[in-house]
Amino acid sequence: NVHADSETLRVAYKQQAKVTTENWKDILDNLKIDPRKMYKEPPVCIEIERNGESSRLATFGNFSAIIGKAKSRKTFLVSLILGAAIKQDQPQNLIKVTLPPGKTRCVFFDTEQSTYDVWKVVKRILNTAETLVSDNFEAYGLRAHSPKERLILIQQFLYNNENIGLVVIDGIRDLVNDINSPEEATEITSHLLKWTEERDIHIITALHQNKGDNNARGHLGTEIVNKAETVISVEKDNEISMVSPEFVRGKDFIPFAFSIDKEGIPYVLEDWSKPNKDGKKKSTSPFDFPKESHVMILKQIYTVEPFFSYAKLITAIVSAMDKNGCRLGQSKAREFVTYYMTEKLIK
Repeated sequence: NVHADSETLRVAYKQQAKVTTENWKDILDNLKIDPRKMYKEPPVCIEIERNGESSRLATFGNFSAIIGKAKSRKTFLVSLILGAAIKQDQPQNLIKVTLPPGKTRCVFFDTEQSTYDVWKVVKRILNTAETLVSDNFEAYGLRAHSPKERLILIQQFLYNNENIGLVVIDGIRDLVNDINSPEEATEITSHLLKWTEERDIHIITALHQNKGDNNARGHLGTEIVNKAETVISVEKDNEISMVSPEFVRGKDFIPFAFSIDKEGIPYVLEDWSKPNKDGKKKSTSPFDFPKESHVMILKQIYTVEPFFSYAKLITAIVSAMDKNGCRLGQSKAREFVTYYMTEKLIK
């Protein structure tokens, strides 16, 4: 049994001393910023690299937030990031995760889904990383426990395990009883700030936006947005989910988008650009071509064979487009398949 008492929450291992009226001066002296010293910039662990530009997304010792409406695919974006962390390279030539030796463990905490659904997320993350299993990745479903117990379980794990670099808490709202409680909101954000600094890790949180606006829900959402290093929004439009920087301490990354393939695996859309305010795209993908051109390409493909597996259709699209003077990559061709299915050109 987990006992949600104050002693359980006090984990002595590698935590700062508790401030008292007797020791406050010694603690404050250690916290004083000396302008004559050279302070190291925190190492970057997550970057967005696009169009030859690199933008800092996350550093060790901080936390970030992914916000979006319900079903906007926030967890799918988490899958892309964790997949990149497990691979330790640049999937889709976009998301780069760098975890140095001694900080290669990635941990995923889910607070709201069933065991089966968390298992599906884990399988998706591993598929995104193109592996069946990883020694540097583990996931936990905390749905069965109370908010207080979830908080204890996460904190005890962080202070009693080594080599942790990246942590995801999918459903930070479920660590509090009342999302509109200022006291609970302050307590949770204080924990995030404390955990990330004392354990020198990065934590990604995910929470919903209000239905009527784009603000994160409740006092908790407000506090997290105010304290986070980076706030990323995810907005779903039909089969595409758009990812944009809301608040970034460094340089804003260029917005990008992703979709889901037939196997349920997220992939970044190449050459996608956010629509202008007038609704026109700066740069399109399948939308660059009139529908008649797509029909012509599909007729060329299906003249050869009447039926294709998903993988063979991708290859056929790449080949047909190349013959017509347009080069596509594999992930780009998947975007074309999504477009064809949405437009009911194929089934």
